[in-house]
Amino acid sequence: MVTKQEKQCMVCPKSPIRSHGGFCLQPESADCSPADNTRLVYMKDTPQCSKDYMLFTYYNDVLTHKCSGKKVCPQGGTVTSQTPLVISSTCQLDASKFQRTLYTTLKHKASGFCVHPISGTPKNGAAAIMWKDDCNEERLKLDLFKLKVSRAAVFNSPIQAYNGFCLQPESANCNPADGTRLIYHKLAQCNKNYMYFTYKDKVLVHTCSGKKVCPQGGTASWGTLLVVSSTCPSDASKFQRTSHKTLKHKASGFCVHPYGGPPKEGIHAVMWKDACSEDRLQIGSLHAEGLVDVV
Repeated sequence: MVTKQEKQCMVCPKSPIRSHGGFCLQPESADCSPADNTRLVYMKDTPQCSKDYMLFTYYNDVLTHKCSGKKVCPQGGTVTSQTPLVISSTCQLDASKFQRTLYTTLKHKASGFCVHPISGTPKNGAAAIMWKDDCNEERLKLDLFKLKVSRAAVFNSPIQAYNGFCLQPESANCNPADGTRLIYHKLAQCNKNYMYFTYKDKVLVHTCSGKKVCPQGGTASWGTLLVVSSTCPSDASKFQRTSHKTLKHKASGFCVHPYGGPPKEGIHAVMWKDACSEDRLQIGSLHAEGLVDVV
């Protein structure tokens, strides 16, 4: 019997999964008729991962091997360290749900474990396994690169920066004075109430204070501080979330940078004009991962 999920997925978004180093994910059998519990492995291919058995669909967070129609899940449906990732007709729906993170990695939704190559870095024939960590290393990248990027019109969420840092007002409370700088602070879950921001109609607002975020003084130039203030004009508080998972100021085209290089404890966020494409500049919503505005 065809399930409701499968009916909805007749025209599901589909893409190969390209990993770090030019490898692709595929069933170990390298065909469209994998037996149940066939492992997913890394194999070197063209940059387009062009074999038909390398295609996967991704719909409602469910990952499915396209040509066999079998779902992807941890073997046995539950996760411990080094559980293989398999293709099987016995995969349960909730066990087949994966989250695309701001680091372009894949996290298993039910367990919070990340998809890793068992070899450390991808190698030909290495099995994809589950491992519990921050899912933020370059070697873990798994990109469904042919999927269209969605638009997230609204979120209310902490903002996580590269390497496990969070953005917050320097005062670390819900009553920041006008002109309080935004700084980077290391915290795995970014779960303090003063770390939440609202993003609606591209305007970025510090949620619990209700104050907007903008470049200090309302205009951006090299090194201008990013602040929280009741005096921020709406147009100066509009930011574009880019396909590189960075944040670009709409009025000026300047990008949000950690001062002086990669994020470090207590350093402030500033404006800088560049391509907004470096990994160290990544900024994403924890509650709307994978959803970015197209620049």
